[in-house]
Amino acid sequence: MSLSKNIVINTLLFFFLFGCSSSYKDEHYKKIETFLNDKNIDIRNYKSLFVLSDKGCLTCNKKYAKLIENYINNDSSLVIVSTKSNMVDISNLLDAKNVILDINRKFYALQPTENSIFVKLNKNTIDTIVEIEANNLKESFLYISKSY
Repeated sequence: MSLSKNIVINTLLFFFLFGCSSSYKDEHYKKIETFLNDKNIDIRNYKSLFVLSDKGCLTCNKKYAKLIENYINNDSSLVIVSTKSNMVDISNLLDAKNVILDINRKFYALQPTENSIFVKLNKNTIDTIVEIEANNLKESFLYISKSY
C-alpha cells in the first residue's frame, strides 16, 4: 500500500473514531465546558478550538502555531496554548483576546492525547477532533481551512 493511501486511510479512521462516537463527544464536550467555565468563558460562543501543545511532533506544532495566527482574530475561534516550554513560538498569539494560556497543562488532563488538536464544535457538542501529527498534517490543515 502506498504511503499516501495509508495516510488517507489513517486520517479517515481517525475522523471515524473521533467524529462518530456521540458518547465520547458528549463526555469531552462537558469536560471542555467545565474547564472553560472555570475561566468564565462560555463554550457556546465558539465554533472551534485550537489547542497548541509542545508535545508530539515539534515541527508540526510550529506549523500549527503559524496556522493558528490566521484565526486568532476570529471571534468564533478560541485558542488554548498548553505549553510550558519555549520550543514553539507563541509570541504572536499572546495579545489576542481569544487566547487562553494553560501553562500548567490542565486542559490536557481532560483529553485522550497530549498532541495539538483542532476541535470543531456544532450545536453544543463536539463535531470533530483532529489530532495534529506528521502523518496527517496536510490533510488536517486542509480540513481546518475548509471549516471556515
